[in-house]
Amino acid sequence: MPASLHSRLVGPDDGTPGAGSNASASAGSSSGGAPFGVAPAHDAAPEAAASEAAAVVEPEGAMSSSAAGAVAEGAMPANDGPGRGPDEKAPSPNPSPWSHRRQPQPQQRPVAAAPARGLSPAQRLALTLAMPLMMMYCMAAFAVAWMSTFTVVPSYILAQRLYWTCPFIPHIWRRLGPLAGFAARIGFESSHCINILTRLLTLPLRPHLPSFYILGFPKCGTTSLAEHLRTHPGLSATAGLPYHEALAKESHFFQGVYGRSCASSRLLYRSCFPTVVTRWWHEVVRGAPAWMCFDACPVNACTPHVAERIRRLTPDAKIVVMLRDPVPGVFSAEIMMRDMGVPLEWTLTEPVTPNDPRFTQIPADVASLWRELAVLPHDAPLPYKLPYTLYNTLGATLQCGMYAELLQPFLERFPRESFMFINFGDFVKDTEGVVRQVLDFVGLDSQSYRHVPLLPAMKNNYGSRRMHPSVKAALTELFREPNRRVAALLGRNDLGWAGMGPESA
Repeated sequence: MPASLHSRLVGPDDGTPGAGSNASASAGSSSGGAPFGVAPAHDAAPEAAASEAAAVVEPEGAMSSSAAGAVAEGAMPANDGPGRGPDEKAPSPNPSPWSHRRQPQPQQRPVAAAPARGLSPAQRLALTLAMPLMMMYCMAAFAVAWMSTFTVVPSYILAQRLYWTCPFIPHIWRRLGPLAGFAARIGFESSHCINILTRLLTLPLRPHLPSFYILGFPKCGTTSLAEHLRTHPGLSATAGLPYHEALAKESHFFQGVYGRSCASSRLLYRSCFPTVVTRWWHEVVRGAPAWMCFDACPVNACTPHVAERIRRLTPDAKIVVMLRDPVPGVFSAEIMMRDMGVPLEWTLTEPVTPNDPRFTQIPADVASLWRELAVLPHDAPLPYKLPYTLYNTLGATLQCGMYAELLQPFLERFPRESFMFINFGDFVKDTEGVVRQVLDFVGLDSQSYRHVPLLPAMKNNYGSRRMHPSVKAALTELFREPNRRVAALLGRNDLGWAGMGPESA
């Protein structure tokens, strides 16, 4: 792998701890017991994981790229000095976090959160008495939103902002043909417009912000985890018509779905989540002891400007991070985008050539954008080129695999007990056990969860497409040092990722 690519994407290999910074901590599990966040694995993995593993061709002599091991619990750096309030200024993010890398230290295993508090008897009674009026208000708001959607101005403005934030969505309906594509386009635009207008019209009934985030990274299982969590009687994701997976669990708020200059407003972020009617339904009707909502947008972890905005809006939130060996993860991301019809200008199915433009030209532009995001003020407009770069360029896809670097802004802003790490391999092997661990971690009753196997969400169709062995070898070399940094950050050496075996030490 060209050295220039590695230096542009991850910065210097070594560094010294910054003055006054606290050391990051991490702990592995004790021998003979499952680590925090992971339940004992079953004997067989689901078919979906097997198909993804088969799609990544192993070069001769290369180690397996399957994600094995356990959820690593998280040894997070302690906050620098006294705790900051949500409106205080945080330290400026370092564009090259590893030039002042904290050294991992052992720490005690994080414990499950205290049980979440539900509505008091007085609140339940008050909401029950007010429910007829609130439901009439919500229905009226929905009717107004529905009628307004089919006028030109709001539909056009909101659709353009949606397509700027998620530039892959038009390709989903364009590939379906004229009639089916037109119907899909109407579905996307009308459901999104109705959702946004209904949210804004019912904003007085939306006081909630997320209690936790599923950060994850693309193709790390965040969609599957979110779908399982949503079956719990005390949990909801974003509010609105779930027309497509891309809009059902992800707010896309910090990526600018309300506008480039509206990605930091507390009021607008509240609008993304359910009303008090939803909470009343879950706690009073369904009998949940407590209710909370969450945001599961995987690209939140990929862009360094998000950490400070999350801290300012929800400083006490829990953070669940899903990690996967980035080598198969990068290829899975390509297949997903191609299955949605995105005409990528690069592919990982072709062999590496000398001075390969896939690995020597794109990353310089991406690195420049990520440096801009790292120092972007919390209330500044988002760069116009961000969404296209994030979803269409190989450099951004590779950057999203630099987990330790991308997690650094979050580690600097949240206490160590706020984090739970999940290895994708363990989630595949024992989905139910991991889901219950997450519920305990965020403070909900895991005994109320009834595990039901779900249909694969956004499952890739690899067909005959395979990552070329030379590309896999190049990516293994590219991610070797970043993966070791993840292992050091988590205090584990048994993740089983590419480039981390004894033969590569």
